[in-house]
Amino acid sequence: MISKKIINKITKEIVAACNPKLVVLFGSYGRGKPKEDSDLDIFVVANIPGKPSDRIRYINRAIAEEGFGIDIVVRTPKEFQRALKGRNWFIQEIVEEGKTLYAR
Repeated sequence: MISKKIINKITKEIVAACNPKLVVLFGSYGRGKPKEDSDLDIFVVANIPGKPSDRIRYINRAIAEEGFGIDIVVRTPKEFQRALKGRNWFIQEIVEEGKTLYAR
């Protein structure tokens, strides 16, 4: 299991790297029901230039290797708002079921 201390450390690394508007823990940890082999699923809303894959690489480089899987989903604020207005089920689920780690 991944401790709250490690999740907080990862959140701080993301905030320091890209000054996000929002960081949400989703998936099994976000629902509070992780299993022993669960990875971390983290949603980030930030103005990071480039393609989605470039944004994910940028965040991954900012996170110190922890020895477990971390799946990152990154959207710009404009993409995030468009997804909410368009009722994107994936983004809606993250917002509704996830745990906000950071917001400004």
